[in-house]
Amino acid sequence: RILLQMGGRGNADAVKDVMKMIVAQTEWKQYFEHFHFAYGFYGPEEYHRWLSDIGFTSIRAELITKDGVHKSREAFAGWFRTTWIPWTNRVPDNLRSIFIDQVVDTYLQQHPTDASGAVHVQMMRLEVEAQKV
Repeated sequence: RILLQMGGRGNADAVKDVMKMIVAQTEWKQYFEHFHFAYGFYGPEEYHRWLSDIGFTSIRAELITKDGVHKSREAFAGWFRTTWIPWTNRVPDNLRSIFIDQVVDTYLQQHPTDASGAVHVQMMRLEVEAQKV
């Protein structure tokens, strides 16, 4: 029997959209030529099929919306810095903090902090439960 939880289809799409916009229209573009985002965020349909292919019966596979809350701009920047490494590692070390600040500031223009200064990111979790046939 297995129980899995991971990022699912739609996970942090607003952050991904900001990054795509920034790297397509600015001086950062040069660092992202031939870039492929290697993280896969899938949905229940894919997992039902994959589980069947390896001899498991799917009990449940569902997308669950989660509010990713970061206490402050700094906390959000720290999360971005440590989670989105496939993007940030493309930028030279001496420019990385500038890139991160631009992504964070652009995100906050589109998704302002709440009254307490917290930053919210809509996350999508995929939970999968299955058992061996």
